[in-house]
Amino acid sequence: MYCRQLFSLRILSFLLIVPLLFFQDVFSQLLFGSKDFSFLVLLLLILVPVNLMMSEQSHLFRYFRQPWRYNLITVLKSFTNIGLGISLVIVLKQGVEGAMWARIGSSFLVVVVAFAGFNFRKYSFRFSMYWARQLLKYGFPLIWVGIATWVFNSSDRYFLLHYRDLDEVGLYSIGAIFSQPVLLVNMAVQMSFGVLFFQSYYAEEDALKPRSRKMAIDLYLVYLAGGVLLATVLSVFADILVPFVTTTDYSEGARVVPFLVFSYIAAQSFQTMGPGISLSEKTWHYTWITGLTALLNIGLNFLLVPLLGFLGAGVATLLSFVVYWQVKVWVAARYFPVEYPFRRINLFFTLGLSLSVVVALCPDFFDLWLRSAIVLVVAASVFLLKLMQPSILKKLWLRFKKGVG
Repeated sequence: MYCRQLFSLRILSFLLIVPLLFFQDVFSQLLFGSKDFSFLVLLLLILVPVNLMMSEQSHLFRYFRQPWRYNLITVLKSFTNIGLGISLVIVLKQGVEGAMWARIGSSFLVVVVAFAGFNFRKYSFRFSMYWARQLLKYGFPLIWVGIATWVFNSSDRYFLLHYRDLDEVGLYSIGAIFSQPVLLVNMAVQMSFGVLFFQSYYAEEDALKPRSRKMAIDLYLVYLAGGVLLATVLSVFADILVPFVTTTDYSEGARVVPFLVFSYIAAQSFQTMGPGISLSEKTWHYTWITGLTALLNIGLNFLLVPLLGFLGAGVATLLSFVVYWQVKVWVAARYFPVEYPFRRINLFFTLGLSLSVVVALCPDFFDLWLRSAIVLVVAASVFLLKLMQPSILKKLWLRFKKGVG
């Protein structure tokens, strides 16, 4: 029944976009001061419902606990996005429009493959007003969250296009493309964490939910350790990887990678830490938190992009997502307190970010061995800060061997 209503509401989202298409020139004039970008506005409008459909297909794999299918479409989207992005932005010189086409194409391919290949039979194509009301009661505040999230995802490129040029948009897009591995990890965590946590929460008879609280902490710390380590590797070796895969003309895009990969970690931390808002169904908190940080993002882009170009856009994205994460966890603790080791979490995050930024901005001072040493320092700090015990590596290895065997 739930799938029926989601399908109907997703189709409705396409219909809601149609009237806006007639005002693309107006939006272009309003946003860019010219009607020359009306086609870009059209692409942005199309991307909204396509992303909603893609998100729904992904959530179905989560709900029915089908991780391999989820991984398949996730890898498919990432490689398609990278391939289309490189082809359109670098080879065909399409700039921001090429980056948008890459996102639309990869997302739409996921929708087609997931729906036609796997999820079609989960729909019955009948509508129930009761379940539609239930969905809207919980999800209506999240509509405004979606709008604010669109601001997050689009404002950086808008300011780059307005204050700089398409070349800077291309450099920024290349940095975003090479940050995709962190998003792969994020999507895997999004698929598993909610299902595992809420299953444990509702199965636990103790009203204080001690096992669920500990589970929330342990799962997040495992993600944080792996995520920061991966982000550090991508950042310190970005200037080597980017020219190897693209051309030297886009090697400058490596400098923005640390800001983007760590912003993705902050964004996933927002999703994973502090389940109190979802448990209490106080979703209106998401509206003001996301709206506030979207305004912050606009303000930071306005200040930093004219000064620093695509690096300023990266810094604005990072700072916005860090505030997004910290405020949400603070609010969620009012409804379901979880004793995360905040100081050690923030110290570890800051350590990995700082070292990564220094290497990315001053690559000539760091040879291959020194960069490898920095990665080892970040890895060792996981245990020095007692975020994880060394014994957990042995346990994970034994479980891996058991799973393979």
